[in-house]
Amino acid sequence: CTLALWWPFQGLAEQWIWANPPPYTWYTHIHMAWFWVGCVGLCFLNGNALFLFEESTTSDEAYTVIFNTNTVMHGLWGLFNSHFAYRNAFTKHDKGTSAEWRNGIFFPFFSVLGCCGSAVVRNLYTSFYGVNDVVIRVTWVWEWLSLVFELGDLIYFVIVDHPAKAQQKARGAYQEI
Repeated sequence: CTLALWWPFQGLAEQWIWANPPPYTWYTHIHMAWFWVGCVGLCFLNGNALFLFEESTTSDEAYTVIFNTNTVMHGLWGLFNSHFAYRNAFTKHDKGTSAEWRNGIFFPFFSVLGCCGSAVVRNLYTSFYGVNDVVIRVTWVWEWLSLVFELGDLIYFVIVDHPAKAQQKARGAYQEI
């Protein structure tokens, strides 16, 4: 999903996230691809654990490695996005720059307050105390609500904001001629 928003669509993800995205170049592609590399890495790590681990033969240490890796990765993404949320919502340092967000409301759902934070709580708790169905269910619901909200914003952007930006850009190009 995230890869499709970058390369084939020439930076659609960057246009969705930022109000004044930089031109889509190799450098911006690589910058965004690092995030995708982390997503794929976690996907394979968790997929291997899901399909290859067996309760009878897999050690507790192996599960702990999975939980701790998920905690660190989601924690770093959550803190990174929380920092951006703070800069955009409270300090306005990024106003008018390429780091200004298109919609400051949606990104906290990718921060420690949203799906990343939910994953940190679930994995950290499980790493220390073992599996708890209540913790898993509560964090799962919050994580999926956050992701559904993000998907709703993406759909809104593709249907409403993106065509409007394209028309505005086309009008500006037409006036320059």
